[in-house]
Amino acid sequence: MIHVDRHTIPVPQELTNPMGKAMLEKEQAKLHFTSASKNEKFDFCAYNSDEVKIALKKLFNGKCAYCESPILTVTVGDIEHFRPKAAIVTDKKKMLKPGYYWLAADWDNLLLSCNNCNRKITQEEFEGGAFTMGKANQFPIDDERARCKSHTGDLAKEEKVRLLINPCTEDPEEYLEYLDNGAIKAKNQPDRFKIKKAEQSISVYALLRDPLVKERAKLVKDIQYHISVLLSTREEIVKAKKAGIKPWEDSCYERLMQTLDKLSQYIAPDQPYSAIAKQFIQPILQENGLY
Repeated sequence: MIHVDRHTIPVPQELTNPMGKAMLEKEQAKLHFTSASKNEKFDFCAYNSDEVKIALKKLFNGKCAYCESPILTVTVGDIEHFRPKAAIVTDKKKMLKPGYYWLAADWDNLLLSCNNCNRKITQEEFEGGAFTMGKANQFPIDDERARCKSHTGDLAKEEKVRLLINPCTEDPEEYLEYLDNGAIKAKNQPDRFKIKKAEQSISVYALLRDPLVKERAKLVKDIQYHISVLLSTREEIVKAKKAGIKPWEDSCYERLMQTLDKLSQYIAPDQPYSAIAKQFIQPILQENGLY
């Protein structure tokens, strides 16, 4: 998971047009969920438009906002509501209704997600066993008394106790750490709330599902190979300089730059699993004065 700056993509106009479908639906939802018929089904559809999908695909570079898997080659992806629109499942597995109905077409609440992160699916976990995983309607907070239950509530108060990492409002690097076997864990730090938030996010987003961990592990192996080439090439350049063999030195330098370019590609934000790539590549480059 990486930080994604929403300001890089204009907000789809149909979500902000005062007379548009999104704003009209929002007002209808407010009336519905504050009326006697609030337990009846309400159809949210304004968020699910081509314009919104295109904007989200650009914003997240065609990757899942949570696991960074490339989506568009195999599916169109899901328009994910960070705060669930229809119902909420707490960390105690309690179902609350309604959800954050007033945020159903709010641009800041919409992300692009893969099926595995967003939907409840039975999947194999990295350490063994098959479990039902995926975010779906889960939205745990650290204090249920702060839960914002209507459009008139205090969402800012709830934000302070939110237990899921939002990649668009905070930097996941502050919370998550990757291992060379592709696994992910909470970053070791004195802030216990950040650790809890990381652990909840890993669980809710299913970031330890076996195929995902294996994909990250394969990437780490590729990165480690290129790092070994980089370091050995640097040593070879030193030898070539001492020997005064300019063609050898030039050849090594060219190989060094090609390897650096390859490592830089791994950490580009449009590349899959760039967060784990960045964690393994940047320290090596910094230590060797190459970053």
